[in-house]
Amino acid sequence: MSSNIRYLKKKKRRKKKHPIKYLKYKGCFGNPRHLRCESPEEIDFGTYLSVFNEPVFEKMRNDMEDALENPDKILDMSKINRIDICGGLVLKAFFDEYKSRHNKKPRIKAPQIIKTRVIFNYLKIKNYMDVKNIHEKDVDCWQILSWDESESKEIHFPKLIREQVIPKGWRGKHSLSEDSSDVAGHISEAFYNCIEHAYTGKKESEKFKRWYFGVGDYMESKRYTFLVYDKGIGIKTRLMDNSDGWLTKASDWTKSDYEMIELATKGMRGASEGRGKGLSSAINELQKNDGEIDIISGYGYFSTDKERGGKNRKPYLQGTLVAFSFPVKYSEDV
Repeated sequence: MSSNIRYLKKKKRRKKKHPIKYLKYKGCFGNPRHLRCESPEEIDFGTYLSVFNEPVFEKMRNDMEDALENPDKILDMSKINRIDICGGLVLKAFFDEYKSRHNKKPRIKAPQIIKTRVIFNYLKIKNYMDVKNIHEKDVDCWQILSWDESESKEIHFPKLIREQVIPKGWRGKHSLSEDSSDVAGHISEAFYNCIEHAYTGKKESEKFKRWYFGVGDYMESKRYTFLVYDKGIGIKTRLMDNSDGWLTKASDWTKSDYEMIELATKGMRGASEGRGKGLSSAINELQKNDGEIDIISGYGYFSTDKERGGKNRKPYLQGTLVAFSFPVKYSEDV
């Protein structure tokens, strides 16, 4: 009799319910390997995020596209040890688009490198408390701003550059030359072009419409860089959708992405000044001041630097990234 009682008590104990926090593991133990619960797949983002480095950007782009199409995957960013300002700008746009598309932030494996965690905090894509008070000199010089469609219409961009961007970003005593001051107006023209043209045509009905503006003041090289970025239709599609004044010859319609960018930098045919001459005027002002302009759109890459020139690249950039870079004059070393 006593043995039966012990047996019944033992059997009863085996039917004890699992605590709620362990229910997700129920059935994962003691089963054959092929019946066990599977961990989510991971996407390895590698060690370096950049746009102008072709092999690096090709992997970065493929990883971002994979994540956007497969939101259940975990993003392994633990090994990232280097992010340049262009890579940071595109990374922020990726996180914004992911949240817009899936109504949640992506699950990631946190970066192990302190500086990378600082950059993630700065971009406001994560909030790592352990590096909250850590500053990196070559990251503190960044400014990255973004606006959606409703906000962008209210922006007075020249005023923003003059009263917010430059005073906040510039440290020490240094100033733009007279010619460089004029460049700010042409950068504004590039930004307004993004607002007017980027999300048109097939992109007009899309939910995600944001514009990005990046700034970097690099004291060691004494250069100042402005970046304008969108994820819109790109320069080639825009010119083909609005061909008047741009594609005046039959051969223009067969131009590659790089050739279309080059065509855009020459300005609209028949335009004397103002709209249609924005990039052309900016290039002239930059060259007066030893400045440079680099443009990536679709597969195309254009640069005013003679050594880099222009070409069609293997990786595809959705939208357009324009980088204006020119020297600044420092009145004293700081």
